[in-house]
Amino acid sequence: NLGRISDVVHPYLGTVLAATGTWLDGHADIVSRFCAAWQTAVDMLLRPERAADVDPLLATVFGLPAAQIPAMRRILADAHEGLVPDGVVDEDALDSVYRLRAWYGPAKVSPIRLTVNGTDHDIACDPDTPLLYVLRNDLGLMAAKFGCGTGLCGACNVIVDGRAVHSCDTPVRSVVGRRVRTLEGLGEVGSPHPLQRAFVAEQAMQCGYCISGMIVSAAALLESTTDLDDASVRRALDDNLCRCGAHNRIVRAILAAAEVIS
Repeated sequence: NLGRISDVVHPYLGTVLAATGTWLDGHADIVSRFCAAWQTAVDMLLRPERAADVDPLLATVFGLPAAQIPAMRRILADAHEGLVPDGVVDEDALDSVYRLRAWYGPAKVSPIRLTVNGTDHDIACDPDTPLLYVLRNDLGLMAAKFGCGTGLCGACNVIVDGRAVHSCDTPVRSVVGRRVRTLEGLGEVGSPHPLQRAFVAEQAMQCGYCISGMIVSAAALLESTTDLDDASVRRALDDNLCRCGAHNRIVRAILAAAEVIS
């Protein structure tokens, strides 16, 4: 529980946890006490005047040689700053977390039938649940990724009735009766989609986090036209972000796949 509790100190993580978790309900006192205890403990460990006492303790606990102790102290300091910014537990931020939990209230669960990758699925969930969560948590389709949660990065893209959409901000109720396709539905291990072959051939990825959304968006594009050039591919995938900077290889892969399909 300590790891989950510590998340609420950071406003963004706290909001996410407040919107999706249930443990926080009615535990404001525990959260506040944990934050205060963490702050007190780390402040004590990081005081320069305590180094003579603390450094041998760190060496024993972490099994580190003396030369590595300064680095460990910096790691603790970084974690402390991340959990308790500016050394202050913001009670107003914590209060907002609990208000958000109260606003969400009990989930409104309804039976919903989805058609995903050609198969009908009956699930029970809140109709306003983002499609991404249902795909990953209920159907076990893990290709689409949570990137920004606001439809700005494309890591979560799926195809709905032939069009690439952001599944992170698409309520599941809006795709009932429509055809949803994820990366898992494009090809198989023994028979990959031309895009999947091209992305491998061009090594069009680095960390790979954005690639599911890239390929899905490109698949929707190629289903509408294969008459593409460098500029048109870049325009079509402008909303798909790649922080690794693999864009040139991605564009080459899509153009190669377009040639195969055409």
